[in-house]
Amino acid sequence: MTGPILRRDPYLRWVLLLALVAFGVRVCSIAANLPDVPNPDEHLTIWPPLRMAYGTWSATGGYPPLYDYLLLGEYGVFYGLGAVAGQFAGPMDFARQMLSDPTPLYLLGRMTSVLLGTATVLWLYAVGRRLYDGRIGLLAAAFLTFDTVHVYASRVVKNDVLMVFLLVGSFWFAVGNLQNGRTRHYMLAG
Repeated sequence: MTGPILRRDPYLRWVLLLALVAFGVRVCSIAANLPDVPNPDEHLTIWPPLRMAYGTWSATGGYPPLYDYLLLGEYGVFYGLGAVAGQFAGPMDFARQMLSDPTPLYLLGRMTSVLLGTATVLWLYAVGRRLYDGRIGLLAAAFLTFDTVHVYASRVVKNDVLMVFLLVGSFWFAVGNLQNGRTRHYMLAG
């Protein structure tokens, strides 16, 4: 028995399968080389949220701060859960443990990139479907699923995957603006 969404979009099953494959391809090696990090820029994204948590809000390292704010929220939840579980005696204990082994910070950031990369595959399908049809959207999603640059960028903690996610989202709303011309599409595309 198929639901009304699957009857309207026969390619939805395939794109969900592609999203699952995209997630698997991106997540399979996020713990590689930790705590030694081969990417020289990854540490520039990991540490500024911790500096922000200790009161230095201008410590974004020269990158746009949205990813830093996302990581700051994740680090806060991680610290809160760890403090409740008795893993951290306080903020200084948390800082000391993260300085001695920053692996959890890298894994949190890398998982965020994996999820954003997987969501970009889904959103690109929606753009192709909105512009043309489900076949084109599925083809675009398949190309992004196996694109080696996007797969690599989705495994490291950098702003690149967040930027592509927001770019595809902006394009989706811009296409909606061309098709419908509603004011909300103008605002959301911006």
